[in-house]
Amino acid sequence: MVKQNMGDMRRSIKKCVGQLREGKGTNKGQLQEIRATLEKAASIPEPSVDIRQFMAFPPDDIANSEDNKVPALLIYALNIFSKSLISSLIAEASINPGHAEPVGIVAAQIFSTDAFVYKGHHMIDILWAKYRVVCPALWGFYGSEKTEAGRRALGWWREAPGGPFISEQGHMDRMTALGAGFAALTLRNFGKTPRKNPFPNHMFWLAMHRILMIPPSEIQETHVILLSAMLKSSAERIVGFFGHIGLALMRKAIVDLPNSVPRQSMGVNQLKLLKDLYKREKNIII
Repeated sequence: MVKQNMGDMRRSIKKCVGQLREGKGTNKGQLQEIRATLEKAASIPEPSVDIRQFMAFPPDDIANSEDNKVPALLIYALNIFSKSLISSLIAEASINPGHAEPVGIVAAQIFSTDAFVYKGHHMIDILWAKYRVVCPALWGFYGSEKTEAGRRALGWWREAPGGPFISEQGHMDRMTALGAGFAALTLRNFGKTPRKNPFPNHMFWLAMHRILMIPPSEIQETHVILLSAMLKSSAERIVGFFGHIGLALMRKAIVDLPNSVPRQSMGVNQLKLLKDLYKREKNIII
C-alpha cells in the first residue's frame, strides 16, 4: 500500500510542477492538487521518521525532544516536490527566467502551509539541501573553473555520474535558471499574510554578500552569471525590502564588481547592462 501511494504521489506532484505557468491565478488547480497530495501523505502516520534527520540545525525545542516523529510519506512527498521544483527551474528558467516566478510562488505557498510546518518550524531544509548540491556558489563556495576540483566546488554538473562535465554554455544556462529561482524564492513578500515566510528575505542578502565578499581575482564566471540572474528582475523588490542599503548592494554588484574583476567577460558585460536596464524600465538610478 505504501509503495502504491509513493508512486501515485510522485506522478501527481511531478505532473503538477511540470504544468506551472506564468500569470496570475494560472496555477490554482496545480497548487490545489499538490496540496491535496501532501495532505494525504501527512494523514498516513506510519511508517514514521525522526524529523531531526531532515533539519540542518534543529532548533532547541526539537533537538532536545524525543518525540519527533513525522509521517515518512510526507517527507518523501516534500522531497519529490523539492526535486521537481529544481528540475523545472533548470529545464525552463534557463530559456525564460520569468518561469522562476511561478516556482517561487508555489514553493512559498506549500512550505508555509500549517499542515506542512512542524512545531512552528518549516521543513524547508529538504529543498535547500538539494539546492545547495546543484548551486553551491550561492553558499559562498568558489574555486577555479579551469580545474576539476574548482568545477566541483562551483556545482558544475556532469553529463553522467563520473562522466565528463557539461559544456560551458550548459553550465551557464543552469546557473541563470538557479540564480533566477533563488531570487524568486527568497524575495517573496509575506507582509499581507499571517503565515511565516519559509524563505526569509535575509537569505537573498546573505547569498549576495557571500559572492560579493570573494576576492575579485577569485571571482568566476559562475558567480557573475548568478548575480546577473538574481538581480535582473529583482530591483524593485530589493529596494522595497532593504531601502537605501539595497541600492548600495546593487551598486556593489553591477558597478563596483565589474570594475574590479581582471577580465571583461560576456557575463561581466551582462552585469554592467543592468544599470541601464534599471534606469530605463524601473526608473531606478544606480
